[in-house]
Amino acid sequence: MHIPLKRRTLFVVSLIASLGLLIAACSDTQDSGDDSADPTPTPTTGVEPTPTPEPTPEPNPEPTPTAEPVPTPEAADDLDDALVDEEESDDPGWVDFDFEVMATNLDIPWELVFLPSGDMLITERPGTVRLIQNGELQEDPVFEFEDVVHERGAEGGLLGMTLHPAFSSNNWIYFYYTYEEDDEWRNRVVRFVLDEDMQFTEREVIIENLPGAFTHNGGRIKFGPDAKLYVTLGDAQRQDDAQNPDVLVGKILRLEDDGAIPDDNPYEGSPVYAKGLRNPQGISWHPQTWDLYSSQHGPTGNDEFNKIEPGANYGWPDMEGFDGEEREEFTLPVLASGEDTWAPSGSTFYDGDVFPQWQNEYLLAGLRSVTLYRINLAGDEPEMGPIVQGEFGRLRTVVQGPDGLLYLLTSNRDERAEPGDDDDRLIRIVPAES
Repeated sequence: MHIPLKRRTLFVVSLIASLGLLIAACSDTQDSGDDSADPTPTPTTGVEPTPTPEPTPEPNPEPTPTAEPVPTPEAADDLDDALVDEEESDDPGWVDFDFEVMATNLDIPWELVFLPSGDMLITERPGTVRLIQNGELQEDPVFEFEDVVHERGAEGGLLGMTLHPAFSSNNWIYFYYTYEEDDEWRNRVVRFVLDEDMQFTEREVIIENLPGAFTHNGGRIKFGPDAKLYVTLGDAQRQDDAQNPDVLVGKILRLEDDGAIPDDNPYEGSPVYAKGLRNPQGISWHPQTWDLYSSQHGPTGNDEFNKIEPGANYGWPDMEGFDGEEREEFTLPVLASGEDTWAPSGSTFYDGDVFPQWQNEYLLAGLRSVTLYRINLAGDEPEMGPIVQGEFGRLRTVVQGPDGLLYLLTSNRDERAEPGDDDDRLIRIVPAES
């Protein structure tokens, strides 16, 4: 049964790039420091030929100009100054909103995808896949990974999940997870065929032997508008290797749907698309320009929101946020959190019609900040502010459903917070009843 929660009318009218109210100036994880791990095992990929994916939209031939980087103010604005009631807003497209709890007692959920039927699948970090069918959480998992390694308080386990753009014809579903080999944590991406009876068959390895660690495993996987598979990798506590294009940590990868390396990748013969990243967990494409943006955790503050360009270097560990001396070879973030933290995780650009006030904005789930943020890139300078703050605890991801509504997963059972009696939860943002 859906449980309506207290209405909160939130609307942001000024630039807020940092909202660490009553929050310690640190990100989702502590700084791992300089780790001198053993050499990385060579990643392996699958290269079997695959059917041509369904066509995807072409980018807008006249993209919106990209805003220049804007440093975060040192002090956060008072939250009350950033929020106005609906009757005080001059925005004619404002839609007030409420919340519904769709599922409770999830076990550290990480990712959510919608099936063509409208049903949902959710990954849980211990290695289970849960089904929301006809709006109700099914009691038993529909699939359990036997080789997932996970510890409470760690950041590995069953993480990302995505459907192939041609899922309606090939039924391919992809997962990113942590496993153990030779007493080392590693990460891999695998693909299954998912049939109508919820049977996961024909397992194929897409890429594996990716370095893993107790923290900084990245883990987001999504298909872009070019029908390529993008994979975010944390630095796996090997921060210096984030600058090495030959070591797959601190990177965003770009692959064919079978794991082959695209011919037009920026580094010839390499899956690396961008480097110098600490722990990116959010990626999404602007619905008009098709530009790729990503959000990532900083060490103690200095979380970043970046526009991802092919071959770009985002500086970690030699540069973070807007701190330090600018260097020509590094790309500055669009926004950074400064001394405060967003602890950013899953994200999406909103392109639905239900909430016009967020049209084409980047929505970002925050963990330690317990905030759902929105970033507007339409003006001369990017604007950032809260949509939801402190209502549900740590937020792992935000997903736009095919119905234009927004869906949030909490992350309060990972030993980083005190969970409520019904945590973790799946929450839906819906228009408020008049």
